[in-house]
Amino acid sequence: MNPFPGIFLRQNILPNRSDVVFQDLIGRGFFSNVYKGTWRHRIIAIKVLEQTTSRDTFLSELNVWKSLNHPNILRLYGASDSHSESIGPWFFISPYMRNGTLSEYLKRLEWDGGMDMGTSMVSEVYGDSSVPDLLRFMEEIAIAMEYMHSAEVVHGDLKGANVLLDNDLRCVLADFGHSKRESEISYKNDKHAHGLRWQSPELMAERSLISKENDVYAFAITCVEIVTMGSLPWPMIADDVVKKRVLGT
Repeated sequence: MNPFPGIFLRQNILPNRSDVVFQDLIGRGFFSNVYKGTWRHRIIAIKVLEQTTSRDTFLSELNVWKSLNHPNILRLYGASDSHSESIGPWFFISPYMRNGTLSEYLKRLEWDGGMDMGTSMVSEVYGDSSVPDLLRFMEEIAIAMEYMHSAEVVHGDLKGANVLLDNDLRCVLADFGHSKRESEISYKNDKHAHGLRWQSPELMAERSLISKENDVYAFAITCVEIVTMGSLPWPMIADDVVKKRVLGT
């Protein structure tokens, strides 16, 4: 039986919680786990927040995510009923992306020998998995970020692991746990402690709050991930050394 509270959907449908079936654990994060599952004959992904996550934190992510509507943004099917008597764990339901994250996909492709280093970066065939269209990946991420910024929303945690690939190998931006409307960004927000390698020097040195400019820096590092086929930025260096080198300390 599904142990989680009711579901809130954009369509204001409140299906029985037993309609959601949890299957395999497919991802772990600092503050959430992601499961593959089914709901109404659909294969879905279920992002379950940590039990200790506050209602305000859940609602912040929910309100940002459900306001976004773009082909390069992961669609939100529904979420926990915030008015439920249960206090959690809160969760979100979205389409299941069988191709996984962009960084995982690029690593698999390289290990499988799908990337001929003598071929062009740009495939003439949309979605041709034999020749990854790296420039298209960058463009689609940029388009998603441009849309978010035009909506006055800062993503706050852009990186290859937070970009998914749909069935057509189109990039869709995901994970809005750090995302904020510009008007809501303040020193009262939790410190941005994760994704250090994608943080701008100002953010890393705690001289800045999350911002559009920080997103642009993270996009540049994500592009480095793409051209290095999903490799971790500065792969042979520990976090504390990366921080010292970026800040020149």
